[in-house]
Amino acid sequence: MLFAIGDGPLNGPLPRDEMIYCYNAGGAMGLAPFGDGTFRVACSVPVWNDDDAPPRELFQENLDRVVPFPAKLGELKWTTVFRARRRTAAAFRAGRCFLVGDAAHIFSAAGSQGMNTGIQDAINLAWKLGGVMRGTVDARVLDTYDRERRHSAERVSLVTAKQTSWGLVQQPAKVALRDALVRGAKLTGAFQRLVTPLMNQLSVNYASDREDVKADIRWRRKPLGVGERLPVFVSDGYEDGEQGPWPAVADDRFTVLTWSGGARGVQWEARCASLRAALAPHHPVRDVSAWPALKEFLGTSPRAVVVRPDGHIAAIEPRLDPARLRVVLAGVGAARPEAA
Repeated sequence: MLFAIGDGPLNGPLPRDEMIYCYNAGGAMGLAPFGDGTFRVACSVPVWNDDDAPPRELFQENLDRVVPFPAKLGELKWTTVFRARRRTAAAFRAGRCFLVGDAAHIFSAAGSQGMNTGIQDAINLAWKLGGVMRGTVDARVLDTYDRERRHSAERVSLVTAKQTSWGLVQQPAKVALRDALVRGAKLTGAFQRLVTPLMNQLSVNYASDREDVKADIRWRRKPLGVGERLPVFVSDGYEDGEQGPWPAVADDRFTVLTWSGGARGVQWEARCASLRAALAPHHPVRDVSAWPALKEFLGTSPRAVVVRPDGHIAAIEPRLDPARLRVVLAGVGAARPEAA
């Protein structure tokens, strides 16, 4: 599939902080604001000579035909033709070599997912390499990079391919079905609850049994499970007991978060202190029970949650028992204290 893209000033009733997709029988267009009155304009083209830069007139003609409001395009800074391809490497690791970003996957630019996916590749690999080098993570954790990121890239590839193809349907029946589904998703809130997490990649799941893209869609709110992303931040200066505006995890090792599920008391504090004394500093322990916003993610039962440096849940243990937590940590790839 071919798309002409270019950057330039665009005047019209356009939001300055939202990307707009326009589909109709005349084609498809995407309008992405840069915040200074300049937009990236993309439109589908049936054929094109790659050596010829698309002229301003081509974009304006598509604006007049596809966009449902008047929009005037100014002088373009640059233009080119983008050929949407869909490719994923068969493996993201071979011995000491790891593939990251465009070297590992390419797909349609729909939704601007390419850079996000490459950044998540780098984050996934960086904490594993860093932890192995520092001795806080077992080297076998590196074996998970290929499965986790290749599945995620394949998911993005599928979603962007579907988004591209559904914007270019021309048969009247398919156009009517697409438009009805889009309107229905907007009215029911399905876009925000189902589609948006897929597009912003906050629903990425690293559970070992998640091989189907559909498994990454959360149809209803429920406590998070292993592999899903917990909304925490990363701190490179972690100190036990620090109390910031939002829970933080260590950047080079697994962190154990304790969650009371409800009321806290002297007995709960003692259990957390015992766990902290047994595991820290090799495995940071932090009680996050004071953040009620985490209830929808962690539920109402006491538990210890082992969180990776990238915010994804490595394990959930209902018992706050030091010996049991050591076994759990070893099982997910935490290095033994003597190695750390």
